[in-house]
Amino acid sequence: MGLRHEPDSGTDRKDRKNPHRAVTRQSQKKGIAAVPKISLAERPRRVEKKSMSLDFQTTPDPQAWLEEVLCAFNCQTGTLHKADGKFLDLIVQTGVPEFLLPKITRIPFGKGIAGVAAERREPVELCNLQEDLGGVARPDARQTQVSGSLAVPVLSPDGKRVLGTLGIGMHAPHDFSEDEKARLGGIAARVGEAWSAN
Repeated sequence: MGLRHEPDSGTDRKDRKNPHRAVTRQSQKKGIAAVPKISLAERPRRVEKKSMSLDFQTTPDPQAWLEEVLCAFNCQTGTLHKADGKFLDLIVQTGVPEFLLPKITRIPFGKGIAGVAAERREPVELCNLQEDLGGVARPDARQTQVSGSLAVPVLSPDGKRVLGTLGIGMHAPHDFSEDEKARLGGIAARVGEAWSAN
C-alpha cells in the first residue's frame, strides 16, 4: 500500500506558485486579517518632473527659462540681451562670473560675440573662445573660462529689426552644428515674437 503524501503546512501546489495566496489562506485559518492586495491600477503613480517649455512667451521666470535653454544644449553659460538703439542691454544671464557682469551689462553693436551677431543679423560661433584668432571675442571674455560659444540675433517677426541677442557657451571646445544653430535661432525667434507683442 503506497504512502499518501500530505500537503506541507496546508500549502497546496497552487499556493507554491502564488505565495500571496498561501499567506492569505493561512491567515484566514488563524483568524488574522489578510493584507489586501493592491492592483497595479490602484498603486500611486510616480509623478515625473515635466521639463519647462523653451517658449519665452509662456515662461513666468526668464532665469529658469534660460537655464532650461542651457540644459537643452548642454551648456554652462548663457546671456539674453535686449537692444536699445545700437546697444545691447543685459536682461538675464547664467554662469557669468560676477566680476565680468559690468562688461556685459551694456554692449555696443559690433563688439564681442553678441554685438557681432546683432550687427550681422546672423549666428556667430566660436569653437574655442580661448584661442579666438579672428578678434571677434572681447579680451575680457576669455576670463569666463568658456570655450565653445554661440550667439544668435533676436529679430522682429518680420525680420526687419534687431531686438536683441541670445548667447550660450560651454567650457569645452565645441563646433556648433547647423542644427544647433537653427534650434537656438528658433528659440530666439519666439523671444522676438514675445517682445514684439509687448
